[in-house]
Amino acid sequence: MKSLLLSFFCSLIYYNSNAQFPNLVPNPSFEDLHGTPPTHFSSKAIDFDTIMQDWQTANLTSPDILTSNLDNKTRSYLIKEARTGKTMVGILNNLGIWAEYIQVPLKQPLEEGKTYYAEFWYMALASKNHAIPQTNSNFGLWFHGGHLQKTKNYIVEQPQVAATQVASCAPYTWHKMSGTFVATKAHSHVCIGQFESNFNGAMNGCIAIDDVLVRETKPVLKIEVGATLVLDNIIFKSGTATLEKESYASLKLLYQSLFDDPKLCISIHGHTDNVGSSADNLHLSANRAQTIYNYLVQEGVDKKRLQFKGFGEDKPVSTNETSFGRKKNRRVEFLVRGTEF
Repeated sequence: MKSLLLSFFCSLIYYNSNAQFPNLVPNPSFEDLHGTPPTHFSSKAIDFDTIMQDWQTANLTSPDILTSNLDNKTRSYLIKEARTGKTMVGILNNLGIWAEYIQVPLKQPLEEGKTYYAEFWYMALASKNHAIPQTNSNFGLWFHGGHLQKTKNYIVEQPQVAATQVASCAPYTWHKMSGTFVATKAHSHVCIGQFESNFNGAMNGCIAIDDVLVRETKPVLKIEVGATLVLDNIIFKSGTATLEKESYASLKLLYQSLFDDPKLCISIHGHTDNVGSSADNLHLSANRAQTIYNYLVQEGVDKKRLQFKGFGEDKPVSTNETSFGRKKNRRVEFLVRGTEF
């Protein structure tokens, strides 16, 4: 019962007017270089940092600048075309023994409490030396304060935007990683890579990166009678029913929707994984559901429009045999009713 994100992105939350917010990432497609494109792969960090404009390695490794100019005779994979322009970046993860990352200072720091949308495109470059890579919850975008990690191994952090499940990554095909999050600090940098992993099927081998986007977004919650919502960013302190501060942005959206439509009623259901005793999980899930109930009542929602109940570990939506399945099972659901229960 660690401190965990209790939910995944809800399809009923949509984001509009994104075009009015600029991309905070400089050189997002890696087209701006200091000098001509390299003809050889990087052998040390300074090779990448010297040529690539704005971006730098986030640790002591040597990401590659991938273009058609490269002499590819020393590698076991092909260099395909960039998604945009002529240049992309390659990061290598060799079973965590050698893990590469790239980072860039944002054009302006994130603002605490605001919601941001982030994405990047990635492509696995097939290699006979590595198994087919798999996306996972530790591969993605990590926002931080800009310090250099003095290691060649995994950076031990949890990215704010990452895959929600383990899935094989088809080689030589561009895939998009995207998500939204609420900034908890005024982070100044964003870092891309495979962060700490406890299994060998992570994003191993060389992964090409292109087209990075980070911008503020305005979330709007659209709810309908009969829908079941699992809101983004509802987080509790470890083993308690105390909400973390980043939870309130999503709860404010829920409150605003209830305020705008006074006919709606909701049932708040708390759920856990199967870690710990069944009795403790049932008690914890009920207390967490009640915490959200109390918040909405304090904001002015009539008690007659709300119900709450804890189900503990009794209603999983995924397997409890994997960390990803357990994460999906730790959630708070909101069942939207009509004018009465």
